[in-house]
Formats: sequence, C-alpha cells, structure tokens
Amino acid sequence: MSPKVAIGKCSTYKTDEVYSIVKKNIDLLGGISAFIKSGEKILVKPNLLSASSPDAAVTTHPSVVRAVIRVLKEAGAYPFVGDSPGIGSAAKVAAKCGVLDVCKEEDVPLIELRQSVEVENPGGKTFKRLEIAKEALDVDGIINLPKLKTHTQMFMTLGVKNMFGCVVGKRKPQWHLAASSDREYFARMLVDLYRFFKPRLTILDGIVALEGEGPGKSGRPRGLGVILASQDAIALDRVVLEIVGAGVDDLFTCKVARDDDIGGTDIAGTQVLGEDIASVMVSPCLSISTGI
Repeated sequence: MSPKVAIGKCSTYKTDEVYSIVKKNIDLLGGISAFIKSGEKILVKPNLLSASSPDAAVTTHPSVVRAVIRVLKEAGAYPFVGDSPGIGSAAKVAAKCGVLDVCKEEDVPLIELRQSVEVENPGGKTFKRLEIAKEALDVDGIINLPKLKTHTQMFMTLGVKNMFGCVVGKRKPQWHLAASSDREYFARMLVDLYRFFKPRLTILDGIVALEGEGPGKSGRPRGLGVILASQDAIALDRVVLEIVGAGVDDLFTCKVARDDDIGGTDIAGTQVLGEDIASVMVSPCLSISTGI
C-alpha cells in the first residue's frame, strides 16, 4: 500500500489554527480512530533537544504538542509527554520551551525517558539489539512530533531521527561520535530504531523551521508555514526533502531506507493529501550546513 502524507498550511502558532490543521491532516489520513483506540496510553514524543524558548525553533512548539494532546483526549486516549534530551532533563527543557505549561494546563504527565534497557530487534536490518528507554516501551503507542530542523551531522533531523529521543540521553554522545566518522552507520541505527517503535503517527512542526547550523541554537529560525502528518515517517521525511529542495542522498536516513529497500522513499509512489508539494516549496532553498 502506498504511504500517505498529509500537508497543511499553517501560518502561525495560534492555538485554534494549529489544532485545526493538525486535526484536518489526521482526518485526511483516516481520522484519529484509525490509529488510536479509546483507553490507550499514548506517549507524545516531541523534540526536546535543549532548554530554548519556543521562538528559537529548536524544539517542537508547545502549540503543536497541545493540539495533539487534545485530539488524543477526544479519542478517549490517555496521553502523556516524554523525551530524553541530550542536554539537561526533560522537565528543565520542557519548562523553558513552554511544553511543561501545556502539560499542566492540559492535565497530562511529563515524564523523563531515563531507564536504559537492552531489547531484541529481530526485524532490524543492521541492529539486532537496541538500547532504549524502558518508559517508551511501557505504552500502547507513540505519537512522534518532530521539529523541521537542519542537522550538521545528518543533514536534517525530521521524523525518523526524532525517535532518537527514545535512547536515554547519557547514551547519545557515543552515537554522535560514531556519526562523525560514519554517518550511514548512525543512520542505519536510527532507521532500525524507528522501525522498532513504529509510532502510530508522525506529525511534523514546520511552521517555523531551523536552518543553518542546526539542530541547536546556532541555527536560524525560518518561517515555512507547514504541518505534515503521516503513519510513515520515512515517507514524510522524503516529502520534506522535496519541500526544501533536497534529494534522497542528502538525508542519510532516507538514503539508507532506499539502499536497504525499506520503502517510503519513492516520492512518485506516495499519496500526498491536502496541499500539494509545489504550493509549499521553499524558495530560496533551506540553508543547511553539513560540516561536523
């Protein structure tokens, strides 16, 4: 079956507008009931890289987190928010970027993904064992909320790489060190990790993106005005490449998925719903630094 990617235009982070576009995208994919059952415990997994203000475009915007929490509650699910930042605690990062306030106002827990466990991964192409956060296993499903950002090692950090947050933070430096010498090796781990967790949905915050020397504070915010959603994060990432004027070989996770015949990288075979790609393409192209 061809993957589906929904694209919605969203010009601001106003609560009602973001909720409307998030819900519209999900409805285009079949509605939230196609992905979530009433009573399920769902991990909402934003990008909480480091303690930065929402305007810095380093973390998933709190308005997007709020919209997803509300959609999940309407479906009768029990959402909670969690991540394992590379720098600082989830609570500290969430407080700075506004996500903690959302959790309090929406009465949902914020948890730290902190307990590292080893698991078998028989479906992995390269990594047959993974070391991940136990808290990310103790759920019925995951909604993946990446931020559209550049990344100096991996070109961009989108849907597939956002699941790296399910690796405990103290384990991350060794992987980034490995990426400095073999980016495709790191990308293979990220793809295997994503396929292990199989998030129910990936909803990408591209309203204001980060370009230049991402994924942290050295980058520059740039308004793109889009929210994307898909059950297939590889296909979603591939559509983002089209939007920003890049190709499969530029994004290491997409390149690995194509080379290993995992699927999701054939743009011609992807059903794009809502806005068409041409109407949201970036001009001039997103500026991306690929230096280490």
